[in-house]
Amino acid sequence: MVITTDSTYTLLKCNFPPYGKDFQGGLATGRFSDGRVPSDLIAEKLGLAKSLPAFMSPNLKPQEILKGVTFASGGTGYDPLTAMPVGCVPLQRTVFGGLFTRGCFEPLNNMAKQFNARLSPALESLDKELDGVIFYIDVYDTLFDMIQLRSSSYIFWDSYHPTDRAYQVIVDNLLDKYLSKIY
Repeated sequence: MVITTDSTYTLLKCNFPPYGKDFQGGLATGRFSDGRVPSDLIAEKLGLAKSLPAFMSPNLKPQEILKGVTFASGGTGYDPLTAMPVGCVPLQRTVFGGLFTRGCFEPLNNMAKQFNARLSPALESLDKELDGVIFYIDVYDTLFDMIQLRSSSYIFWDSYHPTDRAYQVIVDNLLDKYLSKIY
């Protein structure tokens, strides 16, 4: 998830309509989404805020940092989710999925699975070495299942990013599965 603002130097921006059409007030806030992104939804579920401001925002107030900020501003931050089934996003299906079938491009999905398979043990090792809590959240299977089982629903907002509603389903599923590890 990436958030861009007018103050962020990037070739790709989303701080204009139709982005944000389902966000509070229908405003484009720099989220590559029709509405909220996972960090907003997680913050709301945890009772922190309805949406999080971008860490790099020039309008960020010191008290907002205490409730949380989105570090994925302008692609310079981190993505707390694992590699998703990138071979199934509309862009990859259009380019590599076949002229009439538009199926998932399995070589990219295999790379995502290999990345996740190596990431999980690496994080477990770091968790043993460092103070705090580090754990692995698998978003690949949740999103892949949505793509395969709900093919008649709109899951992606553009050629790469899930819709606000798809993010809600993903976050609800992940919190049900992993919240006990957080609290």
